[in-house]
Amino acid sequence: MSLHPVYTKQAWKMWNKVLGDVRQQNVVCRVQVYTGRQLETARETNQGQCVVQELCRNLVGSGRNVTCDHFFTSLQLIQNLKKEKNDTSGYCAQKQI
Repeated sequence: MSLHPVYTKQAWKMWNKVLGDVRQQNVVCRVQVYTGRQLETARETNQGQCVVQELCRNLVGSGRNVTCDHFFTSLQLIQNLKKEKNDTSGYCAQKQI
């Protein structure tokens, strides 16, 4: 009998789109749950970009500023959001350019 907790490789991630305002009131308005890659499917590329574009698809043409951390930010994402009339701010590593 084990006295240690049993950990499985099952995990999930939640990505949220949060709208913030000047009064520091933040509202979660969209959530995407990632439960991992399905065994039958190919490895996903540009996952961070796909997540941001999926969460922001109802903001097309709204002129909003989308702020991302380094996992989600890429030059291609910035260009795609610019085409949709939205601004982007976030850290983009030199190797991602």
